[in-house]
Amino acid sequence: MTIAICGLKFFFERTLNKEWTTFNIVRPAPEKKLPVILSVAEVRRILAGVRLPGYKVCLTARAA
Repeated sequence: MTIAICGLKFFFERTLNKEWTTFNIVRPAPEKKLPVILSVAEVRRILAGVRLPGYKVCLTARAA
């Protein structure tokens, strides 16, 4: 929705050289997305692809 509003605003202001103040008022609510949670198998597959030992240590070290 935001992309469509920005496209229309650009068209009116830049192409038609007209000001339409409606776009200053109407804005959709920000999306609320849940964080991506990886499964144990996905994490193991990612860690298996890490080749440098230093990186593997950083990614697998547990906090004290």
